[in-house]
Amino acid sequence: MQQALAKDLEQKPLPAIDRPAVMFVISKTYAEGVSQERLYEATRGNWRIGAGSRAQAEVALGIADGIVRTAFEIDRWGGADESAAPWTAKAEDNRWYFEGHETGQTSSWLGLSVRHLAPPKGAANPVRLFLDGIPGPEQEAIADSSTVLQDEALGRIMYGRHPVALRQGPWHQGRAGRQTRNRRLKHSEATTILVESRNRPPASQPADVVR
Repeated sequence: MQQALAKDLEQKPLPAIDRPAVMFVISKTYAEGVSQERLYEATRGNWRIGAGSRAQAEVALGIADGIVRTAFEIDRWGGADESAAPWTAKAEDNRWYFEGHETGQTSSWLGLSVRHLAPPKGAANPVRLFLDGIPGPEQEAIADSSTVLQDEALGRIMYGRHPVALRQGPWHQGRAGRQTRNRRLKHSEATTILVESRNRPPASQPADVVR
């Protein structure tokens, strides 16, 4: 068990997928040795998912322990009251299943990590929608850095908040307060450098070139 967990932690992250996608958490079903047929049944239904999302989603990923365990092209959706559903549910339950198939592209995602897309702690919805595509780890890192900047002192300056705000609050008062402020500003400066370095164009390409 520990070896399997260590192996999972070493998995490469899932790259960006520029297609409308939906992830289904199948942790209750997944275990080493479970057949692909059983995992397919667990991934395809039955889920509570709206009509608009069903109309847009093109690919479905089954996730367990932060790893892509299954991935399919979606062919069609059906109500859980149909006989072809993984298990039968009443129509008024508003549950749906999909039928799909594997491709070379979807198979290339198997075993990759989506831990960089982990939902907020405490989130319990097993359906995660990425109808604008799935961001890669680099995009998520930049987004996280931007969030940090908004919370930090230097970030408040950069986002147009009045500098007087930096002098308010108990953390500014006294020697301990000044030390706390300095640590936060240094952290903010380092975060700013990280964001700027990620967005800086190559040296051979003028910054004002529009492609």
